[in-house]
This record gives sequence, C-alpha cells and structure tokens, in this order.
Amino acid sequence: MIKKVLKRTKVKNAVSWEITSVIVSAFFFLLSFFFVYILFWLMMTTLKTHTEIVVNPFKLPKKLMWSNYKDMLSVFTYNNTSFGGMLFNSVWHSVGGAVIQVWSTCSIAYLSQKYKFPGAKLIAPFVMFTILFPLYGTGGASYRLVFKMGFANSPLILVTAGMILSWNFFYFQAFFATLSWSYAEAAFIDGANDWQVYYKIMLPQSMGIIGAIGIGVWAATWQDYGSQILYLTKLPTLSVGIYYFKQDLFIRIFGTSFFYRMDRITNWSASSGLQLRNSMIAIG
Repeated sequence: MIKKVLKRTKVKNAVSWEITSVIVSAFFFLLSFFFVYILFWLMMTTLKTHTEIVVNPFKLPKKLMWSNYKDMLSVFTYNNTSFGGMLFNSVWHSVGGAVIQVWSTCSIAYLSQKYKFPGAKLIAPFVMFTILFPLYGTGGASYRLVFKMGFANSPLILVTAGMILSWNFFYFQAFFATLSWSYAEAAFIDGANDWQVYYKIMLPQSMGIIGAIGIGVWAATWQDYGSQILYLTKLPTLSVGIYYFKQDLFIRIFGTSFFYRMDRITNWSASSGLQLRNSMIAIG
C-alpha cells in the first residue's frame, strides 16, 4: 500500500514538474520575443521616413532609408566633437573608469576582510557613511577638487574613479569572507608574498564577481551623463552629446537612439526610465 502511494506521489510530482517547466519555458520565450521585437522595431524605425513614423509607426518601412544614419552622423556634433570622437570618449571613460573603480574597490575590500590592522574595522562604516551622505553635501567639494587638481576635461578624470566606494564594496567584502584563507597560508609556506597571494591566487578566484560588478559599473558609467556634463564638457561623450542634441527631424532622434538606448530597453529600473524621459525631453 505504501509503495503504491509513493509511486502515485512520484508520478504526480513528475507531471507537476513537467507542467511547471512548460509554463516557465513559455514565459521566458515570450519575454525573449518581446525584447527582440522591441530591438527589431527600433532598428526598422530608424530606417523609415518621417511620414512613415507618424502614420504607420508599427509597419515595416517601404524602403530602407540608410541615408538617415549618414544624415545623423553628419549633424550629430557637440562642442566641435563628431560622433566618432564622442564614441571614443565614451569608450575610454567608461572602460577605464570601470577597471579602476572595480580594482580599487576589490583591493580595499580584500585588505579590510583578510588583514588585521588598526582601523580595518572602520573601513566598512566609513564606506556606508559616504554612501548615505547626501550628494548636496559633497557635490560642491567634489566639483572644486576635480577642477583644482586639473582632472576636468582630461583623461586624468579616471583618477577619480578610484576614489569611489559604493555598495560594490560590501559585495566584494562578503565574497572574500567566504573565500578560504588556507590558499594564502599554503602559498606563504611556499615563499609567496602578499602581492603574489593577492594577484595569483585570490584575484583569479574572484573573476566571477569582478566580471559581474565590472559590467554593471561600465554600464552605469557609460550612461552617467550628469557627471560627464560637469567634468567633460570639452571631451563630450555620447551621453552628453545625446543630451544636448536638438534637431527638428524626429527620425534623427531615433537614429541616435539606436546606438545608445538599447541598454535602456533591457533595463527595468525606474531610474533608467526617468533618465530616458529626461533625455528625450532634452533632445526636443
């Protein structure tokens, strides 16, 4: 009797699991289709005429207007910087800033977690304080510091990326708390020093979290037009250029948006939606 009940239970569980798998698979298929459709629609919209966008916004273009991109690139300039120049500024600023910020945050979290020295336990509260301290209390001082040090409108602005300690510090600290110190002890026995342990043993095991956080920091830096407007007016990025880009032709707005706004499509946060709305308002 018990065997029959167990057998029926297993059959029911198997059926329930199959039904759940089908439902979940269908949900993610529809979700993926939704994202792909939006990107496809955005691409097709950039190849339409102004009339087609207004009259038939969801239909395919009758003729692919590749000249829209040529027109957009020819007029999309800001502060004597072309589209290519702004793209280059965006790349070095976002990639360089992400590398420096992630490296500095990871290193400080590692030191505070694995080494005992005076003040080690005060680092985490200090980071929390800097995060919670309101921007209007530090914005003026940061602005004055950047310009006094000559970091503004210069690649030296990347130095400031190493001064940023965000919530990522606590992610790294939690990761290193779970990483066994026995690896380091074995390396010390073999004659390794602290630098060798960190770079050859600890960092390779941290590539997963470094990659995940690095992508997030890069994306945030790429679209952070607020600080770039303040400190990189003479070296404008795409974020700054799009923010100030004002043209009468609606099609050019869509052409510009294709290069920069795809990250907004896949970003569910309300803050990104607000930035998109503000950017479109600024574009006109």
